[in-house]
Amino acid sequence: MLPEPENLLCCTSCEVYWSHLACQTDRTTASLKGFLCPICGLENPFKLKDTHSKAVRRSSRAAPNTEAAISSRIFEGKTVLVRDTPDGIFFFPARLIFRHKDGKSWTICWWRHNLPLPTSSQKPGDYAIVSIKDIKDELWRNQSARRAIRASSIISFWCKKIADNILENPEFLPFNSEIEKALRPHILILTELMNSPETVDPDICPAKQWQMTQRQPKKRRGAVPLTTHHVTPVMEHSGGLTTDDCARINNWFDQNVPGATEKQHIWMFTLPISHARTLLVLHRSDFGLDGLKKAFDRLVAWTGKTIDGKDKCYQKADVDLEALSILESLIFDISEDAGVAGNQQWGLMQALTCGDGIHGVNMDLKMILGKGDGEMMM
Repeated sequence: MLPEPENLLCCTSCEVYWSHLACQTDRTTASLKGFLCPICGLENPFKLKDTHSKAVRRSSRAAPNTEAAISSRIFEGKTVLVRDTPDGIFFFPARLIFRHKDGKSWTICWWRHNLPLPTSSQKPGDYAIVSIKDIKDELWRNQSARRAIRASSIISFWCKKIADNILENPEFLPFNSEIEKALRPHILILTELMNSPETVDPDICPAKQWQMTQRQPKKRRGAVPLTTHHVTPVMEHSGGLTTDDCARINNWFDQNVPGATEKQHIWMFTLPISHARTLLVLHRSDFGLDGLKKAFDRLVAWTGKTIDGKDKCYQKADVDLEALSILESLIFDISEDAGVAGNQQWGLMQALTCGDGIHGVNMDLKMILGKGDGEMMM
């Protein structure tokens, strides 16, 4: 729970829609004049463009690294780098929620995929109260200040598009205890579906039943019969699951099914994963008799809908990711505007890590990819 209420804005057009100030990330100052809600913004696109200032500001001067200067530059909704403990050495991304009355402390929301040390009290995705002493912004053009900071889990939004890669990289998002409980009892059938799907009884795998009812391409004369080494038809059903759920399933499959790492081209987006997703839907439901079939029916019927099966009216916004992408556009800027603090003089991360990063990862050599999660829907 937040210790204080957040600041709110009312749409100046309809005067009906309200929004948290911290959810309006596309700006450079604390004030926001002429706020338009998403609905009114669609009806007045040119007005919306005029009322929203550009989020990435370019200055010819280096940003001072003093508490007073940083305090004057930051505002609700901006993602900054925050030290998770007063005596800590690593800084982590977090979105500013609101400034406290004392002017020296902020309520923040940690980026949900931070990787803090085991001894840290930080809870990724949760709220915390921090001092202005522990907050750093992008420190635009300030080379010396940047090089004095160690930042961990900086997520490169610019290296790869999250939506396109979260399901293609099994290491993207580690599985959790819920995925383990849902899939572990069924590891044998999941292994069989990967290695020899033709031997699996369709009665215990609704996904295979569905696949058998689909129109099959005609065999050409002299064609080589399909084997388990051929890629099976793509099955992208994901109803009732978030993108993160599907990514965690991929990670569990890759880490636990024998031989899965070498056969990603066989099981990813195909029958084995479709059955694994069905098992997770079943694990979260109370279908009773014939539960497996009902779980797969939901997986199919709710694909493209909200997590509870409703039609999507508007695309859900991820304000944490939006704010993080703005911070990264400034941190990773390599244009002439960035001066000596950019231009890839430190590779990708050296200026923000000063050597080896957290968890034994050398940030100069390896970028921790962004894990846009949460409630992004398939």
